[in-house]
Amino acid sequence: MIQFDTETKSIAKLSETKFKNENILERYDFQEAIVKNWEDFRNEINLPECFLIGSEIKPHDSVNNAIDMLAFDSNSNRLIVIEIKRDKNKLQLLQAVSYAAMLSEWDKEKLKSVVQDNSSSLSEDLMSAIEAEEPLSKHVKILLLAEKYDPEVIISSQWLHDQYGLDINAYAVKAIKFDGKLILDIEQRYPLKELSEMYDLRIKKQPISTTNVNISWDDLLPKFKFSFAKEALELCRNEKGGDPQRRRFVSFRSNIDGLAWIIVGFRTNYLNLYIKGKVDDPERFFQSKISPGVEFSEWAEGYSLNQ
Repeated sequence: MIQFDTETKSIAKLSETKFKNENILERYDFQEAIVKNWEDFRNEINLPECFLIGSEIKPHDSVNNAIDMLAFDSNSNRLIVIEIKRDKNKLQLLQAVSYAAMLSEWDKEKLKSVVQDNSSSLSEDLMSAIEAEEPLSKHVKILLLAEKYDPEVIISSQWLHDQYGLDINAYAVKAIKFDGKLILDIEQRYPLKELSEMYDLRIKKQPISTTNVNISWDDLLPKFKFSFAKEALELCRNEKGGDPQRRRFVSFRSNIDGLAWIIVGFRTNYLNLYIKGKVDDPERFFQSKISPGVEFSEWAEGYSLNQ
């Protein structure tokens, strides 16, 4: 990574360092920073609809070890094991796989009890998202974070994905010293970015067990507490049926105003718009299209809006 000086038209290589050299610990520094700034982190790794359940979560009564961080992706109705290592560790993947195996036995009642036991993650929107999903997917996602990886970890991840459909993402975290501060550069190492679209497609083709739950939009409407819920729901239903079990309308809009697609998600206290595509001035664009008070956050390929 290099620094570009616009005044002198010069470039200079930035100094790369290591967590160990800066006395950054896995759990008490890096992990704690992610927990405290979860929204920024989830956008950085392209999971804007992912809820943090908590840190140091015990996956099974038979073990004493704990998952570094546990998250729930409301879009795919599944849990995410997040394992962090300072420097590198060949056993990181094995540890994460064993946790994923234990979590695959969880049901939504177990998940709700864990959420309730972790006051920091207790959220009405999270509980609402869990209630809307039936049943909890058995396909647990694994997310690895480390400064670097041995080839064995990446090769094994590829094999587990190709042979068994296991969803794994590995990110390398590079620490850069700049102006007396540390800048963290998070780079996806597996799957390669150019293969991500195909990787996601294969995962979606996996059979996921389902249970018939008789729930309709009319059943859900009284649970929505924002003032324009009825009008918003009628607007969406006039165009397509949507998925009341997951409280969302997929591809509600496609290829409009330069945006690839828009997903509309109904939460208890707000309406969420998950948008793929980029605009030059997002604040002015969304305020003119939706309302002056709209809140939005940016992720790698688009935006997440709450209204």
